[in-house]
Amino acid sequence: MRGKLNPNFKFRSGKYAGWTIQEVFENNPGYLNWIYENKPQMLNGAEIKTAPKPKPEESEDVYYTYNKNIRPATPEEAF
Repeated sequence: MRGKLNPNFKFRSGKYAGWTIQEVFENNPGYLNWIYENKPQMLNGAEIKTAPKPKPEESEDVYYTYNKNIRPATPEEAF
């Protein structure tokens, strides 16, 4: 679980309960390594969730489908 963490996530328990990840990182970065190795459950909910990629609009999808079926030109045809 070494994804990107929300720096504003507050610890709910432990030595730094009530502190944000950013505050702990600035004061004792070794503690974060200790958590990763020994108590990773303390970081449940701290990962930044990425939004799913939006689907292309219908016109973009039709354009892609149309163009992917075109064969590349040979150098003789291009010049």
